[in-house]
Amino acid sequence: MLSIQFNYTEQEFIDYQLYIASKSPSQQKRMFRNRWLVSLIYLGIAAVGFFNNNTSQIYIFIGLAILWYVIYPYWAKRFHKKYFTQFILQQNKDRIGNSVTVNLNDDNIQIQENGQEIELPIQQIVEIAELQKIILLRLNTDQVIILHKETNIPTEILIDYLKNLSLKRAIPYVNALNWKW
Repeated sequence: MLSIQFNYTEQEFIDYQLYIASKSPSQQKRMFRNRWLVSLIYLGIAAVGFFNNNTSQIYIFIGLAILWYVIYPYWAKRFHKKYFTQFILQQNKDRIGNSVTVNLNDDNIQIQENGQEIELPIQQIVEIAELQKIILLRLNTDQVIILHKETNIPTEILIDYLKNLSLKRAIPYVNALNWKW
């Protein structure tokens, strides 16, 4: 059995939301579509300028199309981070700063937070994802347990325990240490 104690921080919730969004096919499709759609609209306006022999309109809108295509990924990342930060502060204001105890053993997971306790069978874990500062235990109910790496036990022990658990139970272990939003 492994007992982990930590306090939730705002950054853990933000990292979780951004990681999930970055892995979402619909989110990736939306970002791809928005990047190209606006650029194509600008190129269409430039084409109208070509047919009207308006060279300044051509140069301006081709420039805007290229500028949008280059800048959009940076703008979108900043926009989404700001949006998720506001969302996290609203939805999890009662959880940020709270002490959490997670007990992991071979059969179940016990989570204690704010005087409430929940026990889940270990079979509900469908994926373990290791990020730079957090570890995500994704459940088959589309919920996620967020574990902070800086806990009362050394990080190496926690990671070794989870890797062994993933091998024993055939749970996919995702190494996302290089993931960046």
